[in-house]
Amino acid sequence: MKKNVLIILITATCLIEALYIFSSFGNSPAKETAPLVEFTDSLKITVDERSFAAEDPPENKAEEAVFRYWLAKFLMDSQLREDSIAQNGMFEIELENSRKADQAGEHILKILNLHDLETVCEENGQSEAADRLQMEVIEESGLTEYEIVKLQWTEEREDPVNYGNGFHQRYYICGRTKKDPEWRIYGFGFM
Repeated sequence: MKKNVLIILITATCLIEALYIFSSFGNSPAKETAPLVEFTDSLKITVDERSFAAEDPPENKAEEAVFRYWLAKFLMDSQLREDSIAQNGMFEIELENSRKADQAGEHILKILNLHDLETVCEENGQSEAADRLQMEVIEESGLTEYEIVKLQWTEEREDPVNYGNGFHQRYYICGRTKKDPEWRIYGFGFM
């Protein structure tokens, strides 16, 4: 049986429309247990001869926050990137540097392949991965729920960032608070 593959070719004119469609996945309470992005094998986006591919769809709101963050980095969309990260003051420098780099056309992702997007602990956070991350971030942020998400990706940039081109892996602390019920990234683990 042949699997269907959702392929989206995005031009600058329909980019906003595509982001709206992505942001609407999983927003209805009836779809809480359904996958947030409906694709079977991969999602592929091409913008100005640059390519984005996601081989593993987000399966929950925490994974969706990490997915949105990397999609925003690829699209150089500062607002979508900011919406993916907690506005708790911890990321102000990173967000400002990203805005400046986007405006200057620096560190542009030519190829971004998200290979494996995986929640590695239960809601209570009892796992080895959680032990390796900064537990104080979880406590200081007042997270009512959180998940640790692992992402494995390959990237290529004409002007690489400090960790270089190639294969990478990173853990993210994603969660929500009573004040902010939206799932966002609250911490970046080591690579």
